Amino acid sequence: MLKNYTRFLLLLSIVFSHSLLFGQSKKHIPYPILFVHGWTGSDATWYEMLVQLKEQGCNLDINQIEKRAGTGSQINFQLNYDLSSTTLNRNAIGPQYGDVLDLMSYVNPDNDVFVINFDNSFPTVQSNQAAIVKQGFAVGLAVRKILQATGADKVVLFGHSMGGLAIREYLQNPENWLTKDNKHHVAKLITSGTPHQGSDITTGNLVKLLFGKDENSDAVRDMRVNSLAGNYLYGGFEGNVPDSFKSKDIDCNGNLNYITGLNHKPMYLNLHFACIVGTGGINIFGWLGTDDDDVVKSYSANIFNLTYDKPMKGDLFVVDNSNQQSGNTLEATWHTKLPTQTFLNQYALDEPAELELAYEIKPNKTYQAFFTPDPKGNDLDYDRFKINFDQRGILDFKTNKDKYGGIQLFNWQGIEIKELQRESRVMIDAGSYSIGIYGATGAASGYPLHFVPYEFATEFCPLPQLPAIVTEGNASICDGEKVTLKLENAGYDSYTWYKDGINVGTGLSVTVNSPGTYSVQGRKCGVSEKSVNEIVLQVKPKPEKPVITIQDNALVSSSEKGNQWFANGTALTGENGQKLTSTGSASYSVKVTENGCTSESDAFTITGLEDPDLAAATVIYPNPATKFIQVKTPLKGELNFIMFDINGKQIRQSRHVNGNSPSLMYVDQKPGIYFLKIESKKGNVTRQFLIQ
Repeated sequence: MLKNYTRFLLLLSIVFSHSLLFGQSKKHIPYPILFVHGWTGSDATWYEMLVQLKEQGCNLDINQIEKRAGTGSQINFQLNYDLSSTTLNRNAIGPQYGDVLDLMSYVNPDNDVFVINFDNSFPTVQSNQAAIVKQGFAVGLAVRKILQATGADKVVLFGHSMGGLAIREYLQNPENWLTKDNKHHVAKLITSGTPHQGSDITTGNLVKLLFGKDENSDAVRDMRVNSLAGNYLYGGFEGNVPDSFKSKDIDCNGNLNYITGLNHKPMYLNLHFACIVGTGGINIFGWLGTDDDDVVKSYSANIFNLTYDKPMKGDLFVVDNSNQQSGNTLEATWHTKLPTQTFLNQYALDEPAELELAYEIKPNKTYQAFFTPDPKGNDLDYDRFKINFDQRGILDFKTNKDKYGGIQLFNWQGIEIKELQRESRVMIDAGSYSIGIYGATGAASGYPLHFVPYEFATEFCPLPQLPAIVTEGNASICDGEKVTLKLENAGYDSYTWYKDGINVGTGLSVTVNSPGTYSVQGRKCGVSEKSVNEIVLQVKPKPEKPVITIQDNALVSSSEKGNQWFANGTALTGENGQKLTSTGSASYSVKVTENGCTSESDAFTITGLEDPDLAAATVIYPNPATKFIQVKTPLKGELNFIMFDINGKQIRQSRHVNGNSPSLMYVDQKPGIYFLKIESKKGNVTRQFLIQ
């Protein structure tokens, strides 16, 4: 035993030392817990349970002096507040709802554990003996307070005795769901010693005289069955309630009417249930025998004996006290001591293992949970948590759980995706997942403490859609052109562009002009992701630049095909041949297109109209020439000679007066094709010649 105990202390030291990993984030249990006391009880009912949970790291406030919940965890209401009205006003703004008074307790947003207290500072109002309908409404007010303060989505409700019926009154009557979305927001319901099917135990007025417990109170009326009452649990006409009770108005609406019993109302089954049943009770009156807890028979205390369309999912715990209690008491001791059975209560608080009922956790938070063995002493506990992601991303998981056990990530169909380690990183798609965590508790080895706390944290970094590349223009370009590649969607922290695997730029776009396969990688959350597509850029050669010459008084392109003629920048309709014969004064050019690529000639300017007869009569010699040419033309008078190269560039210009003799012009240039344009008042002539 000493060896095992030493090993257990080592285990705890590992657990708590690793909690430093989470020191920057306040840890919480997945859902806040709300305890509800029973008939004539108070928040002090749960003192021992509060102490244990606080010692195990739960966030809560305790009043150590008065041995009850402290400010921040204690939620106070005073029922039967006005002493005269039995009605409940659900539609009031508050804090007074008819004769239910919300005492406006401070709810600490950092706390995990809360306790209702039906304040009995004025015993004559019988706040903790009020009608269960009022109690259930107060539970709804408390649930709303907790959800608003903590930001939690659900709560765990734990009720002792009558407190379990108060919780059911809340859960089974949607008018008590005071949240904006009109949902009950309950993850788990736990009852301990609750008379689900009533209890008729009575001591007459003895307990009222000794302890102020009135068996004619509204609460007792609601827990009775058989001939004593039974309308609250099983329905009927309120007027049939015996006159001995304080009031006949079970539903607290101010009228006597037929009501539907709680056990005949639907039960909402989308939550986990746990039930603690006490047996072996021995009171001095001996009315119930030992199959009870002194007040409630075991059959009545077992919530799973209630029948609905579908069975409730959960755990039943039966605790026998027949060998532990003397039985010499007036106060049904075993029943009232059930809330002090702290280990059993924590068994009942264990996180559900059912996939569909798993507690939901939120990303980017640190949680505390417990490995809790079942009462049979099984050593391993399996906890399952649900987590949702609206988009794909990177999930980082950390835990201080020791090496004994394991962690698994499942999709919502229960298929395992990955075995996680104490620190794991995994990329996941949008959807619902579950994280299963199992570990040893030490129960099988007889360790003195069976509940092993552990912590885990999730961090989620959302990823955008994978990058997709689009082009501004065609992915097939011509030599000398450029194309811009850009992202169809953005969202990463940075982008790097690649051509054939080589970095060519960064940013949301890149302009390129060389052939190759282009891709982009976006980087976020410490990972790089490649684009869903690649762009294969083709660069086609341009055709040779065309040259315009004059032949037989026509403009001629050096390209045999693919021509389109232009005059003053405007395409000439139908002029797609190699020659352009219809010319006038204009600036001419020709574009040649091959395989979608175009080259354009230099402009060739013609001023004035040419007479073909004059052109034929005009002679340049020698042709080929060297430094000088002589020009013989029928044009007379003042002439303007303009020399162009093959690209239409003007080389020189000179003026001549032509008589009957040829005109001489200096033409010393590098060898090639040249043109001479002769302008006169009677017309123009353009002739071609060579220089060698």
